[in-house]
Amino acid sequence: ELFQRLNTGGTQLSGQEVRNCLMIMTSREFYLAINELAQDRKYTELIPITEQKENEQYKMELLLRALISYKSNIEELSQYTDLSELLDKETLKLAQSGDSLSDFIGKFQQVIEKLYDQFGEDTFKRFDDNKHKGPFLVSSFQVIISGALQNYDYFMNMSENELADKIHNLYTQDEYIENTKPGARAIPRFTNLTTFGKTYFG
Repeated sequence: ELFQRLNTGGTQLSGQEVRNCLMIMTSREFYLAINELAQDRKYTELIPITEQKENEQYKMELLLRALISYKSNIEELSQYTDLSELLDKETLKLAQSGDSLSDFIGKFQQVIEKLYDQFGEDTFKRFDDNKHKGPFLVSSFQVIISGALQNYDYFMNMSENELADKIHNLYTQDEYIENTKPGARAIPRFTNLTTFGKTYFG
């Protein structure tokens, strides 16, 4: 908290840049493992974002969203009122726990490889009019990645046709539409899309 309060004046750090510093101070090993995963070539190519987002360490933030969705009790996340606070505190809990990240890292890399090989940088773009189009969607990332990690064996055994149908039909699902409407609150959106992903890919 003190570090975050001191983050004033000069160049304002992004939320994730502050989070990176907190991770390093809490567990350098934890930070290095997440940072190395964030450099994975296939992962970085699946997340086509702006240079500003790159500079703000957004790909690291997405990794932490995936890790929290996989490791944390989703029902308990509803206690938060602010997404940045959720990411800060849940990240620190995981860094302080000393739990191994090898299970998460191994599954995450395999999921990313499967998605990369089939869809490339279109993976997290809306599917409409029989094609992927538009920008990267964090809502799509949340559903697909959390669903794949929570149903890892089932997901990895899906055929290309089965996986394509699932992802193409995602954007017509009522629960996805409801939680991606303009004005949807960040915490319910995060928890609801995570829970939906687990069901949708189950």
